[in-house]
Amino acid sequence: MMLSDVYAIAPDETLIKLTDREAGFYLLSAAGLSMRDVHPVVGRVPYMDGARLRGSYVAERKVAVALGIVKSTPGALQEAVAALQSQLSPKRIVDPTSQHFTLRVVTLDGRVRDIDGLFTLADVQYDGPYYARVSLTFHAPEPFWYDPDQHQESLSLPAGTGAGFPLSFSVSFASTTIDGHIYPVNSGDVEVWPVIRVTGPADNPALTNVTTGKKMEITQTQDAGDYIETDMENGTVMFYDASVGTLTSILKNISAASEFWSLAVGENDIHVTAENASGGSITLSWYDKFVGV
Repeated sequence: MMLSDVYAIAPDETLIKLTDREAGFYLLSAAGLSMRDVHPVVGRVPYMDGARLRGSYVAERKVAVALGIVKSTPGALQEAVAALQSQLSPKRIVDPTSQHFTLRVVTLDGRVRDIDGLFTLADVQYDGPYYARVSLTFHAPEPFWYDPDQHQESLSLPAGTGAGFPLSFSVSFASTTIDGHIYPVNSGDVEVWPVIRVTGPADNPALTNVTTGKKMEITQTQDAGDYIETDMENGTVMFYDASVGTLTSILKNISAASEFWSLAVGENDIHVTAENASGGSITLSWYDKFVGV
């Protein structure tokens, strides 16, 4: 895949353009952009030959980017290399469990893909006083690239319609029971884990992915301005109480049959119910993920 530009986004959201031709930074090569190897998980059965396939996983990804830096003086070259190494240093990260760099690539046809991780190596080779080759290694524990444009689908329904349609705004009705469907489309290559926000008034929401057969049932009353936010990937269920301005975990309020579920590739049928609803909305947010650029 041919790239036009490569960027790094620092934990403080500073955008660092790694390929800036006007400043003398050129992309020489990039590796690790395509599909990663799939590793089988197998288990042996006593007294039987071979093994049985139990599943598979994709290991973390390493992306190698080689840059050529050209400057008009030896001093300017050394300053440029030192500044790049400082900008990409993992030591800029205060809390590595919650902060990271983002590597962004832009293809010749304008497609943008991001991946999160750390720069673990910046090896420098000087070829004369005016030119240096910098080899960067980017380590991404989560191996999939993602589209940085977030997708959202929202729903608000009156009672008894049986209808399901996406809305981009909230609608108010008399107090009633919501029973509707949202049909989000995961246009990526792999499953994704959405964040779902239910805004009150709406009590005891239940969110079922009919496509996969998994559900999330939450027992919680909500007034106007309150919301419940479920992060399916990180396994959290938080309740914001607008009357006191607090955000607390209500993980204990989910049913025993509840599971944190993902959006399958393609169209998903999400069945949504809630009681005593007179407004608010239910919104799913996610990023499409891809096995390669």
